[in-house]
Amino acid sequence: MNRIAVFPLLLALLAGSAAWGQHQAYRLDRQAQWEEWTFPPGLLQFDPDGAFTLVAFPDTVNAALDAPEYTHIGAGNTEIQGGVWRAGSTARAAGIAAANIIDGDARTFWKPDPNAPLEDWWVEVDLGRVVPLTKIRLIFPDEQGARPLRDFRVFGTRGYREAIGQDLFAYSVLGGTTRYNDQTVVEYELSPWRELTTRTLHTGLEGATDVTPPPFHTVQYIRILADSKSEDAALAEVEAYTLGENVALQAIRRGGQVEEQSGRGAVMIDGDQNTSWAQSVTGGRDVIWVLDLGARYWVKNILMLGAEKRGYAVGDMVEDHLLLGSAEESKLEVGDIDFAVVHEFLTPLGGGRYDLQYFLPTPRAFRYLAGVYKNRNGDMSEVMVFPTGHVAGVALESGFIDLGKFAGDRRSKQILGIHWDADEPEGTRVQVRSRTGHQLTEKIDYYKKDGTLLADKAAYESTNKFLRGKTDTSIVAGSDWSAWSTEYLEQGLFLSPSPRRLLQLQLLLTSDRPEAAPTVRNLEVRFINALIRGIEGRIAPQVAAPGVPETFTYKLWGDFTEGGGFDQLLFETPSQIDPHSLQVWVGGVALPAVEWEQTTVDSLLIQLPQAVEQDADTVRVQLRVQIEQNPTLFRAFVARTEVPDLWQEVLPTSSVPRATQVFFPDVPKSDRLLANLSIAPRIATPNGDGVGDQVHIRFLVLNVEVEPEVWIYSLDGRRVRRLDGGRGATGYLFTWSGRDDANRLSPPGLYVCHIRLKTQLGEQQISRTIGLAY
Repeated sequence: MNRIAVFPLLLALLAGSAAWGQHQAYRLDRQAQWEEWTFPPGLLQFDPDGAFTLVAFPDTVNAALDAPEYTHIGAGNTEIQGGVWRAGSTARAAGIAAANIIDGDARTFWKPDPNAPLEDWWVEVDLGRVVPLTKIRLIFPDEQGARPLRDFRVFGTRGYREAIGQDLFAYSVLGGTTRYNDQTVVEYELSPWRELTTRTLHTGLEGATDVTPPPFHTVQYIRILADSKSEDAALAEVEAYTLGENVALQAIRRGGQVEEQSGRGAVMIDGDQNTSWAQSVTGGRDVIWVLDLGARYWVKNILMLGAEKRGYAVGDMVEDHLLLGSAEESKLEVGDIDFAVVHEFLTPLGGGRYDLQYFLPTPRAFRYLAGVYKNRNGDMSEVMVFPTGHVAGVALESGFIDLGKFAGDRRSKQILGIHWDADEPEGTRVQVRSRTGHQLTEKIDYYKKDGTLLADKAAYESTNKFLRGKTDTSIVAGSDWSAWSTEYLEQGLFLSPSPRRLLQLQLLLTSDRPEAAPTVRNLEVRFINALIRGIEGRIAPQVAAPGVPETFTYKLWGDFTEGGGFDQLLFETPSQIDPHSLQVWVGGVALPAVEWEQTTVDSLLIQLPQAVEQDADTVRVQLRVQIEQNPTLFRAFVARTEVPDLWQEVLPTSSVPRATQVFFPDVPKSDRLLANLSIAPRIATPNGDGVGDQVHIRFLVLNVEVEPEVWIYSLDGRRVRRLDGGRGATGYLFTWSGRDDANRLSPPGLYVCHIRLKTQLGEQQISRTIGLAY
């Protein structure tokens, strides 16, 4: 066999990476590009330059401003949009509509018709959902033709319908004038209107600035009613301040859900006091609901509102329960969630409260909340969750990125690495994962009319035609797609199988404290044209004893549907090969001679006489080596002479588990790290005659990359010499010429050779005797 010059494996691959140079890049750095990804809406904040970060939730918001963004079901099953619901009268002049009072602009206003009777001087705001209000603030204009209302009252209601099929509500007074008003700003602090039980949950962490939750009054509709007429009376703004944003309302929209046995769990987070969830403890079985918020938040307040009952009575709010929470970052099956007890709320039978509040002075991160009920029945209308600070965790997922289409040639690409530009303040992280494939396929989901997802087409066809619902067709990853990679710990790598034509990416932005969040500026995937569409391999046998030379056969084959080929093979070998064992077959025909070189222990380059360009040209390489690691991975790469330094990795075939790995027959225990110890000769005669002048100490180190220490001791325990040596083609080799640390010949007699290996798992030592004779 002829030999050719070759760099060591690592240097060759690094040189190849640099030489690949003429790469292309798929780059994401604009808001429009990121918005094509899937992520919970409303939780990312974009800058004009396309960078984005996690939104921060304020501790109080004006719920009137975004009232038009919410809808609810009114009497007669009609959908109602929040906002200014009704006005008794409005002056005919242009630009003074009732909608002006929630537009956030104090320069615009509403004026009642001065000619209308006093009983028509009123206006109502529908907040679109029930809200725990801490304060109502009225702003009045004070200019020519528009003056403050002089005499008025402010009413509120939760929005519970007092009559079936009619939007009739019982209002309570929230505030009003006791004398004529001439102020442009009037505020009313609100207090609970019925019994509220509060549990303040202390976590023992620093940072709690307020240990007393603010009082509130739950309201959906606000009515402003004038008690007397006044000249040019007008109202500019109605502001309704609440504890923050109730993220439970957006949970389903953001990819979350409510799971419980009745199938009516969604009413717990619909913002409607007219719907309620009832639980019934029967047969000793616990009742459980699980709320997935769709993202992870720093939660400061959790409310559970008791259900309303007609006739002004109030439904019993269940106290006998466990509140559980989980900070898991991903969407999981309920059975996979690792919950912790947030609070155990137990009261004697016969107790009960109308509303319940959990207050966390030091916010905790939750994505999942759960309630477990054991002893009593009860009704609950709403679960509300109020966060503070930045979102704790948001996952983004790209669609299917077609690199072949992006490049304009519809061919597979060798993906070189992923790069991103991000700011990660202390306590924040940006995590990146990837997966790849060649094929996409259609998936059809079948539903019943009530929205229940059926198992498959057969279940759909066996369902009564009158109960069949819609079918949804979507494009999903094909069977050849890889699993999601591990997290990228450094940039410039690519961890998923390549080459591939299709790519999908995930980003996870997390923060360990409410006041900080990471910022992502851009992300870039660099790639070049692949040599061939794909290449797979396997090795046999896959079981071999450590330290014993074994003949292995590495078989590899390519996918040439897009053309291309290779004429060079590069192997990462566990030891020096036996040159007489090397044999290569192409298409079942043995090659009489190939050029090869192994200049280091771990790199073997083979030059084929001609390019492999057809599916039938399966390549087999036979080589004899020994393994020391369990498992030992045989990595292989292919290249083409005309494309210098472009190395494409051979991937293990999916049909054989761990197809390119070799294992020990029995996995060694952690304390078996040294093996195949040999000492020759056992009696050294260092007299300079060239026979037995040196003792050769050989052994293997299994499964760890730790340098051993070898010492020579006298029988009385005196240290004679620390030996020099190192790793060779067949394991470690140390030699002793009979001399001590001062390079003096030791006297004849018996000595102890002591081998020591220190690892994180502990220390292993082996001792053997050696004789000196002159």
